[in-house]
Amino acid sequence: MAPLRPLLPLGVVAMLTLACRTVPATLPEIEARTTTRSDPPVFVESQVGAAGRRVFEPLSEQAAQIYRCWFNDPYSYMFTYEGEPFAFNQRQFGVFMAGISGILYYGNLNNCVGDIVGQPPASYSDLRPIERFAGVSATLPGSSLPFDTVNPEIIFWARAKLLPAPNQYIDGVPVQLAYDRVFYRFFRMMAVSLFELHQQYSIATEAQSYLRDTSNGQHGIEWLERHYTKSMPEFDGNWDGTTLTTPMAAGFWLRRQLDGSIGPCWHGLRDVLERFDPQWLAEQLDNHPNAKDALAQLPDAIGAAAP
Repeated sequence: MAPLRPLLPLGVVAMLTLACRTVPATLPEIEARTTTRSDPPVFVESQVGAAGRRVFEPLSEQAAQIYRCWFNDPYSYMFTYEGEPFAFNQRQFGVFMAGISGILYYGNLNNCVGDIVGQPPASYSDLRPIERFAGVSATLPGSSLPFDTVNPEIIFWARAKLLPAPNQYIDGVPVQLAYDRVFYRFFRMMAVSLFELHQQYSIATEAQSYLRDTSNGQHGIEWLERHYTKSMPEFDGNWDGTTLTTPMAAGFWLRRQLDGSIGPCWHGLRDVLERFDPQWLAEQLDNHPNAKDALAQLPDAIGAAAP
């Protein structure tokens, strides 16, 4: 694998969080909606400009405000402070070492969105403010799986509304710089764990084994660490209650394989990497031909997002 370089973007992290997240089991039930949608929502991601290149609309002011808010007061232990820091809002940040819960809760994403929509979260894991902002539910009802499933509609919304262009600035700070210095580890780890599951294993078989063993009482993270610690890249950092590890990221993809949202989640992740880390992505896909072939077969409901 190519050596890691310090990389990750300001608004991109929120996009992938919403697009590819495991919903906490304690998520409060969503209140019944007062209106029903007769037609499926249409998400316009970008327009095709001259010479076939995609022209991305700037983030809305509300979306930009989410990014500003996230950097106001995130939990400091989620970052390492080796290498050149990222400066924003008169604060400095190192590489983001945590995972999806760190983005949603310890970075106060749900509180930031709650301020915008006028609906503060009722509890630590209450995502109803985000669902209200998106206009779609984060989960799908009626699943028999022991975890909440991901609603593809919220993935489509996040890709269309929360992913900035690589050259966009927020308050004078380039989004690319935030990727390069803060968030690269998170997105690369999510990608490599998925590639390794396809390259070394049958992801369908692994997902069924994971579901069977955890349903029979085995601890999920212990199962993942035992199965994948020696076979997947480390990306620095160990399982300590805060740090995301590659086996833990693999668990996310096993759950997405089980609930059927692996395709939309992969395309959301691909959007981020194609915009902010394209050379690394191309190298990794070439180094994982089984994964490259398998992922190419996953349909994309809203089309390619590469500029």
